Amino acid sequence: MTSTLRVGGDGTVSGSVVNTGGVAVTDVVVMLEPVAPPLVAQNTAIPVGDLEPGERAAFEYTVAVVPNATAGTRRLSATVEYRSPAGKQVTAPFSLAIPVAQKRDQFSVTPVNATFEVDSSGILVVRLTNEGDTQVTDVTAQLQPVEPLSSADATTFVSRLDAGESATLRFDLDVSDDAIPKTQVATLALSYESATRTARVESQPIPVTVVAGEPQSIPVEAVGLVVVAVVVASVWWYRRR
Repeated sequence: MTSTLRVGGDGTVSGSVVNTGGVAVTDVVVMLEPVAPPLVAQNTAIPVGDLEPGERAAFEYTVAVVPNATAGTRRLSATVEYRSPAGKQVTAPFSLAIPVAQKRDQFSVTPVNATFEVDSSGILVVRLTNEGDTQVTDVTAQLQPVEPLSSADATTFVSRLDAGESATLRFDLDVSDDAIPKTQVATLALSYESATRTARVESQPIPVTVVAGEPQSIPVEAVGLVVVAVVVASVWWYRRR
């Protein structure tokens, strides 16, 4: 039996059932007993079909762990139900010791384009990765900047992210003219649905590097015009003497 359960996330509990008898059995179903928080099971009955003597079949449950749970070992009760060659319904109880790991962020956020000049506008680009063990859906990402940062287009949507999959997110970003060149921080607020259709929220910081802009220079042509203007004015004044 293996488990990928983690506090505040979704995971799987998987194992296998073996026909250790001397005859074939049919309609084998592995069933979890009713599960109460801190664990929430998406499915409690896994049909595995018929099993010949010595044959093995795998089963897997998707289970959510509530955010305020504590890490450790949980014990679940389960049964294997099947029909004997005589057609009799048989139930065999067993238990599962399930390890639950410490809480971990569902997502990681990696800046791709996050350097901006003072008094500038541009596109903030980040890579969002699903660090969990199961798929998430309906991911809404909202950028929450604070002064000297602001955004006129701060929300984006990702319909689905499989475990380990990444998506590139883009947000409009403005840096005010009184910003101090240094690393500023914006927050990315994330809401999504887990594999068990549980609504969850999470936030991640995004470092934004603000740098000084290039000093403004006077074009050579403009300097030339100023010099010519001064020369012309001097000639006019000299002739008026």
